[in-house]
Amino acid sequence: MKPQFNFPATFRLVLITLGLIVLVSVQAKDALQSPSKEGANILLPIEQEHDIKALKLMAQQCFSCHNPDMTGGPQSRLGPPMFMVRRHYYHEGVSKDEFIAGIVSFVKNPSEEKSRMKGAIKNFGLMPGIYVDEDDIKLIAAYIYDNDLSSEEWKKKWEAFKKG
Repeated sequence: MKPQFNFPATFRLVLITLGLIVLVSVQAKDALQSPSKEGANILLPIEQEHDIKALKLMAQQCFSCHNPDMTGGPQSRLGPPMFMVRRHYYHEGVSKDEFIAGIVSFVKNPSEEKSRMKGAIKNFGLMPGIYVDEDDIKLIAAYIYDNDLSSEEWKKKWEAFKKG
């Protein structure tokens, strides 16, 4: 029996993977040329070193698919915006450790069973497995837990970060 491939889903996964490779390569180069930590603190309303590192990691690892800018409509995104990810993992009573553990578990090994975003799987497909260092995932998840990515305040910080 020959394996059957769902061409559109397989093709989409290949495109996503190639896009991530190109984006990470370009952004890694840009990160090396970015201003020092001290310069970033002068330009940004972000004071914590770990917040700056988390935003850099999110820009490099997450935002190519989970675009926070919301421009171009859903057809221009490969996954749900990051504020929607937060909305599905963050709820009253969830501890920071539980939140981080849920994000880490899913990112390290995405599966429909672990997903808390069934609608996103329907709309975008299951997130492909990607390699991100576990400590980096924890830093990103902690940042997401601590910051309301749908707030106007955060959007201003993000815009300042992009310009910095």
